[in-house]
Amino acid sequence: MRCKHVVTLIATYYHGPTRVTDIDTNYKGRVSLDVDVTQGKANLKLFSISLADNRNFQCRVQIPGDRRGKQTAITNLVVLVAPSRPVCKIQGTAQYGQNLTLTCASAEGSPTPTYSWKRYCEHNQPVPQDPQTTDKDGILSLYNISKGTSGLYVCTSQNKLNAATCNLTISLMPEREGEREASMNDITTGGIIGRVFAYLVFLIIIIIIIFFFFCQNK
Repeated sequence: MRCKHVVTLIATYYHGPTRVTDIDTNYKGRVSLDVDVTQGKANLKLFSISLADNRNFQCRVQIPGDRRGKQTAITNLVVLVAPSRPVCKIQGTAQYGQNLTLTCASAEGSPTPTYSWKRYCEHNQPVPQDPQTTDKDGILSLYNISKGTSGLYVCTSQNKLNAATCNLTISLMPEREGEREASMNDITTGGIIGRVFAYLVFLIIIIIIIFFFFCQNK
């Protein structure tokens, strides 16, 4: 698939007795062209720039009969926009042994912001991330979470102009009371069955010994 390059003719200067400058209607009022043929310069000035002006600009000179000079030059305009306040979201359930995904994204920012996550404990002290944690493009993946996963997570969205942050708190959910009671009942029942089985084995061994001893004496 080939991308089509859209070329917009912004301003054209015609050198001659009239010295006419033709400016595209979409740029009327926010573009001016300063041309000095004797100095060999043509300055294009843009006003009230926006992200739509992030593009390449080409200057083209046409001189009748000149085939040796460089006819075109290209420059790239990067409009700087500070990152907007990012939005932090959590995907998954904060329960023991589960996996969580934290996402962070700014709707605006030029150049494209970079993202980083940091975790803080209850005393607002930074805590190193678990070695299994992955942090890429604003996505923080947490695996097999435990009590140590809890804390305040802060995401920073930053480019060369400024930085903005968002945060969220992870608190692991305890086991539900019903599940805990069921688990304790299973443990108690299992213990009783185990003890009964041990007693039965012990009784069978005693009977075998008595039987063996009786047969020997007889």
